[in-house]
Amino acid sequence: MLFMKPATIVFTALLIYSLMSSAQVNPDATENCKKVYVYIKSLGGSENRVLAGQNCYHGNQIYNYGYKELFEGLYHSTGKWASILSVDYEYAKIFTPEELRQTNSMLVKHWKAGGLVTINWTARHPNGGDTRVKDDPIDLSTLFNREDWKARVDVIANALDELQDSGVVVLFRPMQEMNNNWFWFGSWLTQNPTDTEPYKVHWINLYNYFTKTKKINNLLWVYSPNEHYDPSFTKPVDYHYPGNEYVDIIAPTVYKNDLSIPDYDIIKKTGKPLGIAEFGKPFKNADGTIDNREYIEKIRNEYPEIRYFVVWHNWTGVKMAIPSNQYAKDLMNDPWIITRDELNLIN
Repeated sequence: MLFMKPATIVFTALLIYSLMSSAQVNPDATENCKKVYVYIKSLGGSENRVLAGQNCYHGNQIYNYGYKELFEGLYHSTGKWASILSVDYEYAKIFTPEELRQTNSMLVKHWKAGGLVTINWTARHPNGGDTRVKDDPIDLSTLFNREDWKARVDVIANALDELQDSGVVVLFRPMQEMNNNWFWFGSWLTQNPTDTEPYKVHWINLYNYFTKTKKINNLLWVYSPNEHYDPSFTKPVDYHYPGNEYVDIIAPTVYKNDLSIPDYDIIKKTGKPLGIAEFGKPFKNADGTIDNREYIEKIRNEYPEIRYFVVWHNWTGVKMAIPSNQYAKDLMNDPWIITRDELNLIN
């Protein structure tokens, strides 16, 4: 019989946990998906290089003006393409299948040019209204029992399946910032505001429905809490975490003047690759004077395990996007930034 010292047992357990937690959660993932995940995991550490992304609005807004305004705009002002193209499949409205096909056309274009794609789904309220309905609480644990909700989910699933048919891998970020008090599906606003389980149940239902029922295997599942700022309106980053077996990447949203991530050590302990799904200054300070160099300097100096970051779009009175702020060229030409022309993951 082989006997191990307690220290060896602990080390072996930690090694097994690390390998399990860093494994891709969908065993049936496409080959492209596996390649992208292995690549993202390879980043991070003292010799880190970081993928830079730009969000281009919601649904077919990316098709109508977002891609040209922000993504091509960034290229024309810096000579470099961002490596990650980001869009929301909802938020502004419930887009039709045709409108999502227009959305997908821009994502496929970017993918075929060598880039990576991330999609978040900020779902509007199941009973009507926008994402911030506060007076109609929902039980997330039973939401999948509603046929009207499942029909909504099917629209998203079918759009993702179209991308799968084109070989596109998606960093999929559904119902993000769930630990806050502003989205209907977030902490405080559901029927069970002190119960962490309903959101977890819904995430797992969504994962099982997409992967097992709909056979969508081109997704990397991104858990994206709001960085824990203030307990009066934000729960801890891991409050609704569904478990390592249902999450590929952890990418919180960060809007702080100093771009700090106080819970960096907490999310690192999961063993998952880390990103920042939305990175920027508070909206009131996003007036075109943001120093874009600060993004990579912050990651390089304090958070080297971050593999990628995405900067959000502009809206009325807010200039958040990279090309709308200062030193965009310096950021995109920083030696730690990986631009689209450097990626050769699939082709």
